[in-house]
Amino acid sequence: KDVRTRQPVIKDGQQVQQYVFGVAVDKNTFNQQVWPQLYNEARAAFPNGVPQNFSYKFKDGDGVDSKGNNFNQRDGYGGHCVITISTEGFAPQVYKHENGSYRQLNPEEIKCGDYVAVNITVKYNGAVSPNTPGLYVNPNGIVLIGYGQEIVSAGQDPDELFQGFQ
Repeated sequence: KDVRTRQPVIKDGQQVQQYVFGVAVDKNTFNQQVWPQLYNEARAAFPNGVPQNFSYKFKDGDGVDSKGNNFNQRDGYGGHCVITISTEGFAPQVYKHENGSYRQLNPEEIKCGDYVAVNITVKYNGAVSPNTPGLYVNPNGIVLIGYGQEIVSAGQDPDELFQGFQ
């Protein structure tokens, strides 16, 4: 962190740019292809038992959030596990397979709600109590595989955002 601004910075002093997105994976595919990777990385870090507060970086789309709200009321959550994928310092590259080869997309060519496949790297974050141990789930590349209905956030409740502020 920068000593003056306390903002996260990369070694050269540039402000950190974070790229975070969620990918909804149907539960059958998640349980067969994704969960074993997440679980095995956690077990490798904690062979005597993974801590209760371990952050696997996914949400059960049929579960509830910390306020008791059903995730399945959100577009794309029901029947899925939603993986949080993030990186710092570089925007993940997004491609589309066309005419036998991959073409890199511009940001405006993909939207929230489109269908993608993501190549990820999963690693233990090295944290121990009192910090939250968990996983880094970083994208190596993204390929657009289909267009879906755009998911538009309704935004956050201002009463919640500015609670107690006058």
